Amino acid sequence: MIAKVLFQLLILSASLASIAQNREYKLLLSHFEQTGSKIPGELTTEYFGIDLDERTKQVLSDRILLQNDRFTALAVRIPCQSDDICYDGRLGIFNRKGKRIDLIEDFENHWSEDGLDYKRECLIATDSVLAFYKRNFEFEPGNYDEVIFNEVVVIVMKLSKKGQIVNKREVTIDLRREYSYASIELFGLGLVEMQNVSREELVEIKNEILASHGLNFKELKWHDYFSKRDWYVSKFDNVDHLLTPIEHANLELISKLLINMK
Repeated sequence: MIAKVLFQLLILSASLASIAQNREYKLLLSHFEQTGSKIPGELTTEYFGIDLDERTKQVLSDRILLQNDRFTALAVRIPCQSDDICYDGRLGIFNRKGKRIDLIEDFENHWSEDGLDYKRECLIATDSVLAFYKRNFEFEPGNYDEVIFNEVVVIVMKLSKKGQIVNKREVTIDLRREYSYASIELFGLGLVEMQNVSREELVEIKNEILASHGLNFKELKWHDYFSKRDWYVSKFDNVDHLLTPIEHANLELISKLLINMK
C-alpha cells in the first residue's frame, strides 16, 4: 500500500512539474510576440543558460527563427553595455513541451572596435539546415580601406527531424575570387535587381562557384579560364555535395535568370 501511494505521489509530482514547465514556456513564447522584449532572468537561465549579472544586464527577444510541429527555434540577443557596435546572440531549440533540445551559444554576434570587426549572421534557416557567414576583419584604426586581415567562413549546420544539430562543417571562402560574394551573400534581393547582370557574367558567376570547390571543367574554355586563377585546383567531376545552402540558393536563382534570357 505504501509503495502504491509513493508511486502515485511521484506521478502527481511529475505532472505538476510538467504543468509548471508548460506555463513557463508559454510565458517565454509571449516575449517573442515582439522583437526586443526584455526576458526575465529566471527564463534566460532556464531556457538559454544565461545568468543576468553586471556584465549581462539584459537579454532581449530577437525572433522565432523556426517553428514546426516538432520543434521551435528561438533567438535572443544580448546587447553590450558599451557605445561600440556590439551584441551577442544565442539560439535555443525546444520541443513542443518546452524542453530544450539544443543550444547554439554563438548563434549571431557582432562587435567592432580598435581596428577589428567580427560578425556572424544566419542567412538561411530551414527545418533541416542552418547556414551562417562569419567574417573576421582587421584594419588600420581610423582607415577602413587599409586591410590587415580579412577572412570569411560559411558555417553549415544540419538539423535532425527532432531539431538536434547532427552535423557541422565550415567552408573558408577564398576572397581572391572575383565573385566571392556569390558564396557569402544571398541573391534573394529579387530578380529585378539581378536582371541588370549580363548572361555572360551570370554564367561566369555560376562557374566560379563550382570552380571554388574544385570542379574539373570538361569545356576547354572554362578549364583554361580558371586554370589561370591562383586559387583554382581541379579535383572533382561533380561538386554538388560540397555546395553550401547559400551557393545552392544563388545557383538556383542564376538558373532561373538564364532560362528567362532565352
